[in-house]
Amino acid sequence: MPRRKISGAALAPIVVALPLVAEAVRAATTRAGTWFWGDQALIDLEAHNSLIGRNLLGVYDRYGWHHLGPFWLALLGVFRWLGAGSSVALVVGNDLVQAAAAAAIVVVAMRLRPGLTGWWAALVLLGYEWSFGAERLGTVWAPYAIALPAALLVLLVADIVSSRDPWPPTIGAAVCASFLCQTDISTAVVVGALVVATPVLRLAAGARLRRSADGRRSADGRRGVDGRRGVDGRRGVDGRRGVDGRRGVARAVGGLWKFQPGWGWATGRWRRSLAVLVVVVVVLWLPTIIQQLTTSPGNIVQVYRFLSKHPGHQPWGDALQAAGTIFGSFPLRLGEQVSKRDSDPGWLVAGSLGQRPWFLAYLVVTAGAAVYGFVRRRRAAASLAAATTVAMLAAVWSVHLAYGPLYPYLVLWTGALVVPALTGWWLALAPPLASAAKTKASATRTKVSSVRDRAAGRSWGARLAGASRPSGLVLPAVTLAVALAMGGAFGATSDPMAGPPSHLARRSWESVAAAALAPGVRTLYVDIVNADAMPDAAAIADQAVRHGLRVEVNRSALYFLDSSFAPTSVAQLKVIVCCGRSGPGRVPAGAEFEARVGGERIYISTAGYRPVTGGPVVTQAVSPGSVAASMRGSRV
Repeated sequence: MPRRKISGAALAPIVVALPLVAEAVRAATTRAGTWFWGDQALIDLEAHNSLIGRNLLGVYDRYGWHHLGPFWLALLGVFRWLGAGSSVALVVGNDLVQAAAAAAIVVVAMRLRPGLTGWWAALVLLGYEWSFGAERLGTVWAPYAIALPAALLVLLVADIVSSRDPWPPTIGAAVCASFLCQTDISTAVVVGALVVATPVLRLAAGARLRRSADGRRSADGRRGVDGRRGVDGRRGVDGRRGVDGRRGVARAVGGLWKFQPGWGWATGRWRRSLAVLVVVVVVLWLPTIIQQLTTSPGNIVQVYRFLSKHPGHQPWGDALQAAGTIFGSFPLRLGEQVSKRDSDPGWLVAGSLGQRPWFLAYLVVTAGAAVYGFVRRRRAAASLAAATTVAMLAAVWSVHLAYGPLYPYLVLWTGALVVPALTGWWLALAPPLASAAKTKASATRTKVSSVRDRAAGRSWGARLAGASRPSGLVLPAVTLAVALAMGGAFGATSDPMAGPPSHLARRSWESVAAAALAPGVRTLYVDIVNADAMPDAAAIADQAVRHGLRVEVNRSALYFLDSSFAPTSVAQLKVIVCCGRSGPGRVPAGAEFEARVGGERIYISTAGYRPVTGGPVVTQAVSPGSVAASMRGSRV
């Protein structure tokens, strides 16, 4: 491929990643410093352990079990290792992972249809990044990390359905789906629905009406989907030999429908592609499998037991209202204040369904685009719109299945489906692409004109200003301007990871640093008395690990972390974090008061801690309500 085509194809993905790269630069250059507190401190600890193989689980859930796998944590661990273990490296890594997902969305959109489709997808995605907000995108937290990959998965499914070679997008979709399910199990409904729908949609996309007995063309009177010979027993849709070795012999089902050659996955070197897919899936899920087989009960069993005993109970009306609120916040953030309402369940259902019909409007229009694309034989449009419709229906179902209070941060990721929805609308309404002969002739004219301009000494800017089709430059120019403006705004926004939680983390560590770093202290035992004490205790544990200490926690709080933190050795220093605003004010026996941080009291005991051998490892020792309270307390 010519170098100019490669650079032009790369421009739109680079543009859409600019705001997220600006966030990464801001995080790397912040002067306030980044100290992790609460969930972010736990993520930092587990990112380190996931990379070295100690942790085989995902992030902890507020009900006492873990999400399915460490894929996201391992990615963050790589950046943490490249940054010599610095906290800034973890934040930068999170931003770059999301930037990669944003760029991949545009790349897949360009695969669906060349031309301006990539720029349209980039513009829509920039609007979504703006509505999602720099504060959310800049926060290292699993509920925020799954939004862009969810949109990417829908586009990959559309690419599988419409592509002649479905294997590259299939492998990509397997990676993306594994990332989503391992990072947050709430995405499993959408992922499962798309997995089931993909072969059905590909089957439907490969079906065409048979020719009638008199040899005339099928009911629409047109040629095949690519402008070549139709499916009449002559050449196939791609001009190659059919699956039976003869040209254009299609498989028939019944007397009405034919299926184009290679409509399934048996195309090209499918055996090698299938082997690659199996290897990728096994490698990605190997930690989860090992943990399940080597632990009793394994994490998957715990997840199953919880879900079977605690079915979702959100009313369908509330689920539709919540979806309407989320979809209505794009692109102008209507009715929200960035992340300030993410822990307010009442915000999602504050308005009636008539006041917030946005989800239903998106659903109806997207389904209509799928039907229109199928009727007009626009395979990419029909594929993307149909996949998005399936994903939207599954998303509102996942909201319905949510257990406990419907916190907005649990379901905000579903709003990312506006990106494939609007891209599907574009594919349905965009004018047909020019034929290959016209495109070649236009390219020849452009090349001759460019040579004349260079011979006349005209600059690049002058040639751009004198373009024969200035309308084709409007969308890229607008997208680039929006990206630059957003990059400046995101870069100038205060770092959410350096705000109040960072100050609480610093104060928590400073209260025990002198004793923890004293000569002879090699193991630090952290007693997390209850769920309210977790954020400050996690901050202390995170900093202790950064200073080379071994950290162990009490068994009743071990479900926050992994089994490598179990108390198995003699600790030279014991830190007790207790007990919230409602807890008792008396000093624990043998300890001395050090500080009060964020409503918690921090005590130390230089007598250390000697573990009791033979005790079971407790993976869920608190009630769902108390853990949910800790989640609310871990976000400031």
